[in-house]
Amino acid sequence: MKAYHIDEGEIEIPEDWTDQSINILSSPGSAGTGFTITIARDNIPWGMDFTAYARRELDKLSENFNDFTENKSGTVTIDGKEAVLVDYTWTSPQGELHQLMAILPQSESRSLILTATMPGGFTESQISNARGILESFKARS
Repeated sequence: MKAYHIDEGEIEIPEDWTDQSINILSSPGSAGTGFTITIARDNIPWGMDFTAYARRELDKLSENFNDFTENKSGTVTIDGKEAVLVDYTWTSPQGELHQLMAILPQSESRSLILTATMPGGFTESQISNARGILESFKARS
């Protein structure tokens, strides 16, 4: 057994279990209608390198999101690892969303996906602040 930690505490789970959880954090007063950060975990398919995996994930966005527009993409260093950072917009049933997504490797077979979302759109200063939040990630040792 191993300890699985969440903000509120921990539980004991079998050693071979994998974390597939999604965390959603929201800004004060937004009640889900304003700025949010989503943290998700994913498996990198066997034999696929991180760069190919990240490209595949971005291709999925353009295939599945209405009116998807990739504004900017590149690499950044997060917690000492090279991550892919992409700025994009798309139209959901609730309206236009502006998102900034960082995809970073946790290991050869696992990734962490951090997404900042703002309905309607980010201002330049909000993009800077959101990017600062995403880039502040530090893995627990």
